[in-house]
This record gives sequence, C-alpha cells and structure tokens, in this order.
Amino acid sequence: YMFRYIYGIRPPTRSFFIRGRAVHKGIEHNYKSKIETHEDLPLNEVQEVVSEEFDSMVAEAVWEDSENPGEIKDATMELVSLYHQEVAPKIQPVLIEKFVEIEIPETNFMLRGYIDLVDIGGYIRDTKTKKATPPQKTVDSSLQLTAYAMAYRQLTGKTEKGVVLDNLVSLKRGTKYVPLESQRTELDIRRFINISKSVIRCIQSGAYCPNPNSMMCSESKCDFWKICQETF
Repeated sequence: YMFRYIYGIRPPTRSFFIRGRAVHKGIEHNYKSKIETHEDLPLNEVQEVVSEEFDSMVAEAVWEDSENPGEIKDATMELVSLYHQEVAPKIQPVLIEKFVEIEIPETNFMLRGYIDLVDIGGYIRDTKTKKATPPQKTVDSSLQLTAYAMAYRQLTGKTEKGVVLDNLVSLKRGTKYVPLESQRTELDIRRFINISKSVIRCIQSGAYCPNPNSMMCSESKCDFWKICQETF
C-alpha cells in the first residue's frame, strides 16, 4: 500500500496480468450480451476481443527472459476457448462487472470495487487464470470473495447462494477447468471487517511493516522487492 498509494509507484505489467485481463475482457464481452439475449456470442468474436486486449498490452509489459509473448498469447486463447465452451454455456449472468461502493461497518471508510459476476442461481463467481491446480483453501480463505459477499448483501439485501472460483489452469499437458465452491458465513464477514479495521489503523498511523517471511517476498514475485530492500 505504501509504495503504490503513498509513494505513487506503479508496478510493471507482467505476463500473468496480461493473460488474466485479456481472458476477463472476453468473458465480460460475452456476458454483457448474454444478460439480454440469454445466448453466448460466437467463439470467434470472443477470441477477437481477447486477442485485441492482449495485443494492446504487449508493448508496455515487462517480460522475463524465459517468456515468449507469442506462446503466452496462444495459451491465453486456449484458456478463453476452454471457458467459452465448457463454462459459459452453463451460466446465465444477472450481474457482470458491477461497480459497488459500500460502507465498511464500524468505520468511516468506503469499499469500492467491481463484483465480477453473479449468476442466476445466486452464486458470486470470479475467474482466475493459473499455472497450477489450486487447492480448496484458495476459495475458502479468499478475502476478495468475502468482500464481494459483503458488498452483494448490502447491495441487494439478499444472501448469496455461495461463492465460486472458476479456475482456468494452463499446464504443460494442456488446459483444464477447475471450479472451487465455498460459502461465506457471518463469521467470515466479521473477520473481514476486523481485518479491514486493522488495515485502516495501520494506514492512518503510517505503520507499514515488510513481511520477509511471505511466500511473495522475492525479486521475482514482488514488484516492490528492490525498493523495499532499500527502504527497510
């Protein structure tokens, strides 16, 4: 938070971000139409949207020496094709990229963001692109999905049916779809509020502490690693 929002340092665009954003763009394009028509768009139209989105970000990206932009684009197209053929036909969206601005209870702060997708069955869904099969705990412990659930309840006055991570996994032997479903209880919402209050207190006091024990604390995984080493 300190490096991004206090110092105003923008992290470089990485290949995983390009892949995920391009896939999301294609999914969003299809579902914005499907809300009205109840029919999926042709695959080639969705692929064209994804291709254009990917290409628009290639020049600004920072690529690792081992990365080939062409191969990563091919893998991205495979992922969105998998989603469009296996996942999209089973989903009827009712909300897509819905902007929300809600109160964080017991604070003077607002939470702003976008709920990616809510389907007709009342499930809050988010699509992730992965290089390895994620475990169940990924969805069980996701604070992002907890925030979505809290926002959905404030927005609609209803409780969601559940939360789902639609994982698109790109492996050496091919791609696969791995859905992970979970629930959010009032205890989960309370924990999110408590964590939010702690984060707010840290921001207000200017107490920013590095976490060198984090799995993300490395030069290859954290875009702020170098300046963090110089600062602390």
